[in-house]
Amino acid sequence: MSGLGLNAREDAELFGRPRRLGYLTAKRFAGAPFRVAVRSVLPPCGSVAQELADLDFLILERQREDDDAQVLEEIGRLRPLSKRTILLLVVHGGHRNARLNYLKAGADVVVQAGQRCETEIALILDRLHGNARGLDSPLLLDTLHLRLVSKSEAVELSYSEMTVLRALSRDAAHVLSYDQLAATFGMNSQYYDRSALSKSVSRLRTRILSVFRVNLIESIRGYGYRLNRGLLDVK
Repeated sequence: MSGLGLNAREDAELFGRPRRLGYLTAKRFAGAPFRVAVRSVLPPCGSVAQELADLDFLILERQREDDDAQVLEEIGRLRPLSKRTILLLVVHGGHRNARLNYLKAGADVVVQAGQRCETEIALILDRLHGNARGLDSPLLLDTLHLRLVSKSEAVELSYSEMTVLRALSRDAAHVLSYDQLAATFGMNSQYYDRSALSKSVSRLRTRILSVFRVNLIESIRGYGYRLNRGLLDVK
């Protein structure tokens, strides 16, 4: 059974196009401790939109012949429908900057199709589910008292650190560039020291990880940072 309560054949028929990811059928995730569905990105399918809020993961496949602009548009359409659902995109080939574009559009994870794709995706789902499972509930960003709190722990934040976390959470894709983060930290976006910025974010990441044992912020090489979805609420 898939996260939508369908068998693999019904799942494929619902999503309207034969799936090339034969190793990623609905049966693959039977018995998983999370709700997951698998489908092609195109053509758009309203049925997934109706169920998206109930899913922990939606695995999308971008096929070779898919128009990249349409794929980005569809990801952008799906993203606002559920802030908690993790979108994992499997791509066949693609240019160097494609991954960044997908992340900026709202995908949370981008994986290249290949022989080890099934294993890689299974490991990613387990890691992300374990990350969220490590918390009884999402961390709460208390913007009034400048704290990041769980039910039993708290981390005191500077105003700049609070502003960065709030800005990341407000972005639909939970992604900000170095320039955007520099402005959030109050730095001059044209003349700031990127290494100093990275050290500031790294210190914040390390403090959060050491106290709450979750990886809240991840680096996007050469671009900026992203907030891992489903781990933070803002007060």
